[in-house]
Amino acid sequence: DKSDGFSGDDCTKIESLEIRDPLSFGIELPEKNHGSRVIEKWRECCSFFRPREDEICEDDLCCHLSPGLDNHLILPALREPSVTVELRLERGIEKVTIEQDGDLRMFDVAGVLWPAGYLLGLCLSNPTECGVSEVFDVLRRDNAVAVEIGSGVGFASISLAKALQSSNTCNTSELANQPFNLACSPPGPVIIATDIKDPSLALVTLNAQRNGVGGLVTAFKANHTDQDSMTKVLNTWARRGFDLVLGSSLQALFDATETLEAPLWATLDALVSKSNPDATVLLAHVKENERIELPVENGMFQIAKRISGDQFSMTTSSGSTSDFEIVVLRRAR
Repeated sequence: DKSDGFSGDDCTKIESLEIRDPLSFGIELPEKNHGSRVIEKWRECCSFFRPREDEICEDDLCCHLSPGLDNHLILPALREPSVTVELRLERGIEKVTIEQDGDLRMFDVAGVLWPAGYLLGLCLSNPTECGVSEVFDVLRRDNAVAVEIGSGVGFASISLAKALQSSNTCNTSELANQPFNLACSPPGPVIIATDIKDPSLALVTLNAQRNGVGGLVTAFKANHTDQDSMTKVLNTWARRGFDLVLGSSLQALFDATETLEAPLWATLDALVSKSNPDATVLLAHVKENERIELPVENGMFQIAKRISGDQFSMTTSSGSTSDFEIVVLRRAR
């Protein structure tokens, strides 16, 4: 990362630089547009596999991901061993580095950061600025517990943990990498990052520790499409249900949500606390083919708001408005 000391507002945007012939990683690029130019230049100047010809890159080039830059267009960075993201926390800017399986398991969807997960993480890093200050409210309750389903590399959980550190929710000095049940004094919120794949659980643990939030985030194996597995998660971590449920691009759950039989509603009904009327769900998805709609005869949940990726400058490759959004749900009252 050549951008230390720079934020998204004061470093050279990749797409403004001259483009030369792209590197070939066996991935065929679409016809050149704004997005493909960003990808080409990022591969030349920022990729782990970039050519060692430093003169082609600007000294102040931003190689991290951040609102205000267009580097989100490189996601998913399938071969990269890591990506660095700039979080705009309540108390200032901080960068986190997210390790990926990258070249080890190049097309393992759980082993890399995806655009929807990136959007969710940006929102959770500063819930108040994102428009979901209620996230802090639900997690300030005694023994509050959050769960991320299908956590992948753990970016959303880590971003939320960073937000908690940056707020007054916990004593920051006690939050680094202690056992998570000692994370706050008195005991405070914990985040359970679940996934069905062992490599993802290892990445979550590694990323949480390396980014100083191992005391808040713990990985747990679970299958979010299996009700017995969800029951095990509840019995282990939150018998009264979770106060906050997170997820992104969960294709198995986001299909046909306009029907009451869609698996999403059974999963949420099992996980979301019934005793906390403010329990909240944040789900990030592609608007086009994963759009979450309530069933006509739904009586369980209500949509509180939708947050567009435009809020974080997540334009499409062609420069159009974002095709990602976050939907915020609560139990119907």
